[in-house]
Amino acid sequence: MPSSAIQVALDKIAAEQKRFEKCEGNLVSILIRMGVHFVELKAAARRRWQKEAASLGHSARDASRYLAIGTAWWVTQPPTVDILNQLPANLHCLEILSKLSPAQLDTLLLALDPKTASRAAITTMVNRLLGRRKLPRIPTRRAEVADILSGWSKAVAGVLDDIDALNDGTMTDEVRQILSDGLQSRFAEVEAMLGLDDEDHDETLEESSTHEAVGDTNGGDQPAEGTSAGQVVVNTTIDPRPVLGGGPRFAAIDMNSRRGVASQA
Repeated sequence: MPSSAIQVALDKIAAEQKRFEKCEGNLVSILIRMGVHFVELKAAARRRWQKEAASLGHSARDASRYLAIGTAWWVTQPPTVDILNQLPANLHCLEILSKLSPAQLDTLLLALDPKTASRAAITTMVNRLLGRRKLPRIPTRRAEVADILSGWSKAVAGVLDDIDALNDGTMTDEVRQILSDGLQSRFAEVEAMLGLDDEDHDETLEESSTHEAVGDTNGGDQPAEGTSAGQVVVNTTIDPRPVLGGGPRFAAIDMNSRRGVASQA
């Protein structure tokens, strides 16, 4: 038979579990309280705590997630109701968010809605806020140059669509900085993979700066051959990195559209 301390912890967990299943009260608060009771269970049962947790139907992995939630800052510094209402009542996602400090959580809530965002999106944002980097993906096939450029173009177009979808209330200076740092850090990974350092990049930029836009070299307002009115062809060696707030993104930028259009060779 379990000791009295173990049984008390098990009873508390079971009671909170019933409240959660019946949706009685704030579900996130229930998960946090369950986490606290799992901490109590581990302290009482010691090496047997996972076996005791299994008696209530909790796997070892889920029990560990409850431990992470039950030792986070929000146990001793209860968040406001407004913050609780923005958190997902999902054990896995809540464990990921428990790694953040209160300030970092506030920043994340400005950038996305964790109740509707995917687990992958939450994980990516948490890793960025914590300064972590994911391990590089090992390619399963040899990619062609055209495939890489096409994938990059589609990815940038998707990012531009997502940025455009952010409303004025969400796009604060802090969010702009987060997005800018994140995008530029990923492009730095691309440069590192290509073996380009800052010195080489600066030399290329200096050489390319002597080339003017084709729209200017053809005199006045006459468009360059292969382009339409309103387009400016930019030397692609200048720096195609996607920088927020300015900078060339594609080979040809349509001045009448918010998105650049790749020029035909």
